[in-house]
Amino acid sequence: MEPLPLALLDTVPRMPFEQAVVVLDAALARISERGLTLDELLQPWQPFLRGARLRAEWARAVDFADPRSESVGESLSRVRISELGFAVPELQSVVRVEGREYRLDFEWEGGVVGEFDGKQKYLRSQELFGRSAEEAVYREKLREDAIRSTGRRVVRWSWDDLHHPNILRDRLTRFGVPRA
Repeated sequence: MEPLPLALLDTVPRMPFEQAVVVLDAALARISERGLTLDELLQPWQPFLRGARLRAEWARAVDFADPRSESVGESLSRVRISELGFAVPELQSVVRVEGREYRLDFEWEGGVVGEFDGKQKYLRSQELFGRSAEEAVYREKLREDAIRSTGRRVVRWSWDDLHHPNILRDRLTRFGVPRA
C-alpha cells in the first residue's frame, strides 16, 4: 500500500480539478489536525511528481484547496463558485447572536451567507445526530433566523444546484454575492 503522501502526489494531478479539490480539502483537514503542513508531509516524495503538466495541475489544486471545507458538498461548492466568477468566500466564519455561536459555511462581504445542505442532514438526522428530521428542520430554521437577525442574507443550495451551475449562478446573483 502506498503512503498517503505518495498516493496524493500520484493521483491528485491526474484527477479532474473538482475531484482533486475534494480529495485535497479532506487530506489537508486531516493533516492539519495532526499539526503538520502539506509541505512537511510531501517533502520526501516531491521527486516522484514528474512532468510539467502534472506539477502544474498539482499546484493549481493545492493553491485552491482549503482544510476548512467540512464536506464534499462544501468543497464542490467552492469550485462551482469560482467557476461561476464569484468572489472567494470566507469559510467557517462565526456569528454570535444572543450568547450562541453559529458557524457559517460561506460568507461574503456585503452580508451574504451561503449554506450548502445535503439531504442526509435531514433524512438521516436521527441516525447522525439523535434527533428527528422535524427537529433538525426546526433547529435549522431557528439558526437561520438568528443569522438573519444580524442583517445578513442567507442563500442555500443543494447537490442538485451544484449539478446545474446556471441555477446556482442565478441564485447567488439574486442574493448579491459579489463577483471576483
